[in-house]
Amino acid sequence: MNLKFMWNGIKIEGKLYKAWFSKVTYTEQSKIPARTITIYVESTSNVLPLIDGLNTINNFDSMTDYFEKTKIRVTPDNEFFNAVCEAFEKQEAHRAAKIAKRLNK
Repeated sequence: MNLKFMWNGIKIEGKLYKAWFSKVTYTEQSKIPARTITIYVESTSNVLPLIDGLNTINNFDSMTDYFEKTKIRVTPDNEFFNAVCEAFEKQEAHRAAKIAKRLNK
């Protein structure tokens, strides 16, 4: 499978699945390892193919919730962690450049 993590999503076999990356500090009670990065896939209608090595989480219920996103939690021990970290850093640089551009107008 041709897979690449981009600043604005995940490219699988040449198709971009728009997403954004988030790093938050999880508590011990959450049982999620420190430094975990969560990927939020933008659209529930754009079904992300299964990727070996990544667990997708989607608790979407059309009766109660229109906004649940597909999530992928990438822990530091995951084989894709370094690539996801790099994509996260590129996303943050893109956002910072966009903000700087707005402030300099």
